[in-house]
Amino acid sequence: MEKVMRNKILALLLLASAINLSGASFDPSNLIVIPEKASPQENYSAGQMADYLGKVCGKKFNIVSESGDISGGAIYIGATRRAAQAGMDKFNTEEYKIKVIGKDAVIAGSVERGILFGTYEFLERFAGIRFFSPECERIPQAKSITVPDDTDIFHKPTFRYRYIYGGSRQLKDADARKLRITGWGSGPELGSSERFGYGDHCHTFCKYAADFPENISWMASNGKRIVNNSNLFGSICFSHPEVLKRFAGKLKKEIANDRAKAKAAGISAPRFYHISQNDCDAACFCPECQAFAAKHGVSGLVIDFVNRLFWEIKPEYPDVYLVTFAYFDSLQVPTGGIEPDDHVLIQIASYTKSFHDHLRGINDPANREYLKLLNDWEKCAKGRLAIWDYWRYYSSFLPPATNALNLQEFVRKYRDMGLHLLFIEFENDPKSLVSFCDLSTFLGARLLDDPDRDAEKLIRDFMKTYYGAADGAMRKYLTLIHEGMKRDPKPMEQTPFWERKYLKDPEFYRQGFALLNDARKAVAADKKSLIRVNAEMMILTASYLKTWNMHRNSLKLDKAALQKDIETVLPEVMKHYFSPEKLKKHKISDLIAYYAEKIEIVSAQKPDAWIPLDNFDPAQKGAIICETKDIKGGGTHIIDAAAPCGKTISTSANIAGTKAEDMHKKAFRFGLYEKHFQKYLLFGSINAADIPQDEKYHWYCIGTSRLYSGLVLWMHQSWRLSWDLGKNFNSAIPEQRYKIYVYLKFQGPGYVKGSGKPSDVCLARAVLVPLKDENK
Repeated sequence: MEKVMRNKILALLLLASAINLSGASFDPSNLIVIPEKASPQENYSAGQMADYLGKVCGKKFNIVSESGDISGGAIYIGATRRAAQAGMDKFNTEEYKIKVIGKDAVIAGSVERGILFGTYEFLERFAGIRFFSPECERIPQAKSITVPDDTDIFHKPTFRYRYIYGGSRQLKDADARKLRITGWGSGPELGSSERFGYGDHCHTFCKYAADFPENISWMASNGKRIVNNSNLFGSICFSHPEVLKRFAGKLKKEIANDRAKAKAAGISAPRFYHISQNDCDAACFCPECQAFAAKHGVSGLVIDFVNRLFWEIKPEYPDVYLVTFAYFDSLQVPTGGIEPDDHVLIQIASYTKSFHDHLRGINDPANREYLKLLNDWEKCAKGRLAIWDYWRYYSSFLPPATNALNLQEFVRKYRDMGLHLLFIEFENDPKSLVSFCDLSTFLGARLLDDPDRDAEKLIRDFMKTYYGAADGAMRKYLTLIHEGMKRDPKPMEQTPFWERKYLKDPEFYRQGFALLNDARKAVAADKKSLIRVNAEMMILTASYLKTWNMHRNSLKLDKAALQKDIETVLPEVMKHYFSPEKLKKHKISDLIAYYAEKIEIVSAQKPDAWIPLDNFDPAQKGAIICETKDIKGGGTHIIDAAAPCGKTISTSANIAGTKAEDMHKKAFRFGLYEKHFQKYLLFGSINAADIPQDEKYHWYCIGTSRLYSGLVLWMHQSWRLSWDLGKNFNSAIPEQRYKIYVYLKFQGPGYVKGSGKPSDVCLARAVLVPLKDENK
């Protein structure tokens, strides 16, 4: 009886195998057919099909026009007559269909990427090809491929706009298409791009308001109107009718320009336009704007303006979508019945808040407040939503941490909310290589295309090819990181990495080193896989070295040997993950010193006293003069005739009333901080008795210090006057010391008795003066 049952099961398995293999079969003797007047996308797609099938079968497939002699089964690509006869001739953006008709396989789709996406789906599904990263593809070997007779596949990506910004490891457009990522910059051969029009994809208020007269410009909290010509500070006046009129006029003009350029280039015109606050708070402090915000919130103030702007352009451009941020002070949902128009999308960007843990699951307790925020916006916007998300932490050094095993939770939640657009910040740079970065990019892209793909299968496929024989050990290491991250109850970006529980735990490092050493042994003869394993080992080893004082070398490892290991593997790791162009800005020796903790951070020297220096001359030989335009964040840039260049940076100009005054009730503090090594080099404060009472600018010497690539001068306890001095670091003279001077103005009752001005501290300039004959 048991033998009979085994024979029946074997027969069923053979039958199933036969069914799977029956269908249209293709080898290099078959043709790839394109329309007589093929478009750039159809030609490119056919080229990709011929190239990759040729790699599978050992001989390239030939491409012919549909008007040619076609015998036997063929693969038809694009708007062919064969597709039209089958009713495969009408598609919306990015839709495609793959169907077997007799002995032919027919692929058709939208002129906007659908044809190309259908081609890649065919290659993956029926030829077994996988596109994991620019350097890693899986291409099986076979004499032919078979497409089942009943193949009839239709697909449309879940989200209309899917973009993963990779920083120095940014995918080229052609590689992004293989992962079904959209974005800017693609030509007609790649099906154009789903991109933003004039102003690009963020912080555009300043681009519309830079030429406004002062009397209609943004009003700061001090009651002065300031022309907004930088995306780092200020906003617009949402209530002044002339502002809406000027925005509408410029937007109409730019839409017309964009469409003319697109037509000339043979690509699709943009349909999305970002009308969004600068990289700071949005509120205007004029009485009308403040009254509206009091009733509807700052987000209501912004949405009402963008709604009215769309209504102004709608008669001419009803197909355009306007996108605006929920960000900084506009992050929370509006009150009083304000909702976005059907063509206004709210892009939630929560990085400015500490309740969003970007790498842990959406249902993790650390994301409880973020989940509530999403649910509130879902109720308010009713699907008119977008997300600006983050797939890495933004501390200076990135220890072992990854979102790979939590991606599907987030993507499915976004799908359920009805999101239109997803923009992902996922910068990888030579000094901030993210653990399992290529896995997150690959997996994330495939889930953005279809959130219901089998994530675990995608991970297994990736690991097997990307890490070769080390796939088992690397999968266990991925899980080790994932489980370790769960141990901190609050969002981890609230905690410096050296304070995170798993990164202080010797057991995490013991298991991690064991798994990665096993992985190294498994791929010792596989150079590419070994480099990828070494990338994770480099990050883990650097983390162990940078937390040395926390775990006190509980594993009793040889520090010099760990540093030597990084020195050995880092050059190949960097060359693998970053192009020569991206590495030009970095010396390999500097990167080794950074990851291997070889740089000695020397404390800065304090001056005798932090007092005004009336006789200081900044124009000294060799001095580096830093203007306010060099500051990339912090404070509010405002016009000030008393400043050397007519502009200064205010601590509190964009903060209202008592909140602004409260910022100036404590002693003014400052210091030097090396962000790459998380070390403070200097703390200081200016005593009330030493603050001039004339409310004018004065020079102060902060101290004497070497420069380091991550050196930050922070001023005011809020750090709102932070200045990145590290960009002036010269690795050729690392021991050179500089005296650091700042040009400050103190005003208002927080610092000057009886003053009628709002309390504030303004920074107009900094100067670095090298010490002569400096040898140490």
